Amino acid sequence: MSDGTCTNTAPVNSCETSLTDKGVFTVNYDSTNSVMIMNCTIPDSSYAGWGWGKSMDNTEMVIFSANGISSSAITYFSKGKDTPTLEPSQ
Repeated sequence: MSDGTCTNTAPVNSCETSLTDKGVFTVNYDSTNSVMIMNCTIPDSSYAGWGWGKSMDNTEMVIFSANGISSSAITYFSKGKDTPTLEPSQ
């Protein structure tokens, strides 16, 4: 859990947030390619998730799960106030 405070603004267009379980979440904006790059470093056997949208309804989510060689980042989408569902593969 984090209060979302950006603790590091270097390099340019970057924000690093420390998580309470000794994890770190870094967001960089690549202005050359107009993309956001998310990097999540968390202890094994833990997870972190982020959601974004105008509200908790119809919200895009990504869940980072640290599980050794089976670690993953999976995207979900919430509809209404129901449990988010796994997004189909593209």
